[in-house]
This record gives sequence, structure tokens and C-alpha cells, in this order.
Amino acid sequence: MPMIFVTGASRSGTTMLSRMLGQHSCVADLKELHCFGDLVDPHHLQAHMGREEAVRLSTRLIARNKRDVWGSVLDEDKSEARQLWQDIGDARLPTTQVVSSTLALLATRQGKSIACEQTPRNIFYAGTLLNNYPNLRIVHIVRDPRDVLASQKNRWKRKRLGGDNIPYSEIVRVWFNYHPYTLGKLWARATHLALQHREHTRFYLLRFEDIVANPEPELQKLCAFLDIPYEIAMLNIPQMGSSHRTNTDQQIGVTQSSLNRWMETLTRGEVFICERITRPLMRALSYTPSASTSALSSSVIAQLLKFPIHVAGVLAANPRRAWIQLQAVMGKST
Repeated sequence: MPMIFVTGASRSGTTMLSRMLGQHSCVADLKELHCFGDLVDPHHLQAHMGREEAVRLSTRLIARNKRDVWGSVLDEDKSEARQLWQDIGDARLPTTQVVSSTLALLATRQGKSIACEQTPRNIFYAGTLLNNYPNLRIVHIVRDPRDVLASQKNRWKRKRLGGDNIPYSEIVRVWFNYHPYTLGKLWARATHLALQHREHTRFYLLRFEDIVANPEPELQKLCAFLDIPYEIAMLNIPQMGSSHRTNTDQQIGVTQSSLNRWMETLTRGEVFICERITRPLMRALSYTPSASTSALSSSVIAQLLKFPIHVAGVLAANPRRAWIQLQAVMGKST
């Protein structure tokens, strides 16, 4: 079964784009499964596993697609996974096959023929994923890093904006995870990798601002890349997962209200640190840096003083994810 991975720096519009694709009659919109780098080592995708290992991996993926990454694993999930692998006997299967077959099962359950997964950090493994999955296409969405930062700054508010299933532990992790230096480095690393893969025949790069401003022509071009016909229904998406608007199931379509929110959300110090890290890549993608404050301003110094607290909080809240992010920043994940 063909697969689509939607990638991007976190809060770049991956969820919005995945929902657009999920409105297509052929594409199943799956949740963020956080498979690679968490459940599966992306550098050992050809490693083989037996039936019980395959059942365990499929069970976790099935559960995450139903109840998000922090949800519980239930007996019904394990039952579905056992049914998927009941006929393999003593055979050992490559990890690639276990993952792709499970995603195909999830897509088929929606009556669709293409699985679309939306974990943003899969961009850090784009090269090895493209090499190991010949039926995979990656769609990377990039957004102004200052708007990404503004969305991350307000992300902890998502629970009161309708994210009722988000545990308080996740809210705490997100709050500690915010710092303009770390998030600027993650955006820069993700964007650098996207530009490296830009010429690959199964990799597509688009800007959040372009698809928000001109959704129909941008989606038509994307559908041509994916070899699927454009459908007008792709424009009718609900507002979910925003950092500044309440969740609603109403099909409100694409709105431009999220553009340039950084101007009213970020301090001058946050803007300075973000632009200092991302400026060359911003210009390469036609984002205009501002005339920000100096490096010795009180606003910048305040952010620098917060950095040790940020690091300690990230390590305490989720050391495994902190390690994954560190590998990404250091360039050791592709």
C-alpha cells in the first residue's frame, strides 16, 4: 500500500495538512504514531522480528492511532494485532514490513487505500525512510520559525481549548519544552534536512503560508505529486489542535488568522534568539527577518537565564524525548 508521511518542525501545520489529505477519498489520516525513534530504531529497519515482537509493535501502533501517543493499550488492540499476524507461524519479518502492514491495516479500517502518517520528527529520518520504503512519499511543510515559536509558546493551553484527552503530564512537558534557542535549533535542523531532500523524486516541500493563502492551487500541485486526483472536499477541515482557538468539529476550512501571530505573542528577546539561529534559512525560504533587539538587551538576557531551567525541566519531564531532540539538534538522526 502507498504511504504518505507528513513532516515538519512541530507546530508547522502538519496536522492541518494531514487533515486536508484525510478528506480525500483515497487517503487515511492517521494520528502521530511516533513510531520511528521511539518504538523502532530507524537505522535498523531491516532487522527481523518474530511473531510476538510483531504483535507487540503492531499493538502499540494500533493503540496510538486510537488514543494518541499517551493513551492506554487495551486488550482489543492486542487482539487486532494478533489477527494481523496469525498466519506467519515461525517466520521472521523485517521491521519495515511490520510497520507498513500495520499502517495498511489502519488505512483499510477507514476504507482508504493510502496511509498518511503525520509525526513531524520523521523528517530527521527522511533519508533512511525513503531508502527503505519505495512506496513512500514524504510531504514536508515549513512555516515561519517565529510563528512556529509563537504556537509552541501557547501550546500548553491546548487542554483548555478542547484537548480534553491531553494528560496534565503532557501539558507540563510542553511548558518546560518551550525555549526559543532549542526550538529555533530544531526548526533549523528540520528545515536544513528538508532542503537537502528537496530534489528527491518522492519528497515534496511546501510553505504553510502558501497553502493557507492559496489552498486550492497548492493542493492541486500536491495531489499531482502524490498521483491522486484533486478533490474539493480537501478544503473542508475542522479546527482542531490550535494553540489559540478552541477545537470545533465544524468544517470551517482554511483560515489565515494564524499568520504573523508572532508579532503579538513573542517578546523582542525571543524574536532575536530565533532569528539569530534561523536567519540564513529564513531568507532561503523567503521569510524576512525583522530589525530585532540587540544581544545585550534585558529581554534576551532574561531568555538566556531561563535556559538552565528549561533544560532541567525537559530532562525531568521526558528524558527519552529529550535525548531524541538532542540527537536531532546535533545532526545524528538522519
